[in-house]
Amino acid sequence: MDRFLNDELGFDQRDRRQLSRALARTSEVRLFRRIQAVLLVARGQSFAAAAQTTGLSLRSVYNLVRRYLQSHQAADLEDRPRSGRPRLCGA
Repeated sequence: MDRFLNDELGFDQRDRRQLSRALARTSEVRLFRRIQAVLLVARGQSFAAAAQTTGLSLRSVYNLVRRYLQSHQAADLEDRPRSGRPRLCGA
């Protein structure tokens, strides 16, 4: 079963408010989609529905929810630093 109750996952009203505020503040599309996916799950939608709505993979939604629930901080959904040389446009 892909649908869980909020208390089974560990979301509460504070999480939903925090995610809603973070969603309203962000201007980066990738971060917006990540926060939106976690917020949809926090509001009771299934992981599959959140993935379909945001265009993310189901695995990504599971990973994002897990990452958020470890710290309950929306900032943890931002891109992580990557090693190596950055890609160049058009290369």
